[in-house]
Amino acid sequence: MKRMQNQTMPVKKQTWRDKATYVKKNWQLYLFFLMPGLLLTIIFKYLPMGDF
Repeated sequence: MKRMQNQTMPVKKQTWRDKATYVKKNWQLYLFFLMPGLLLTIIFKYLPMGDF
């Protein structure tokens, strides 16, 4: 039986362009996770500034 040699593939370092492409491709996911924070900020920080 042959022994498997431990060969590792070189890891390509992501550039900012690769990351930006990934974010553009998955923008719905980022919007989904940012929405609660944005809504809470608007409701509890900016709406009380107005005199309603």
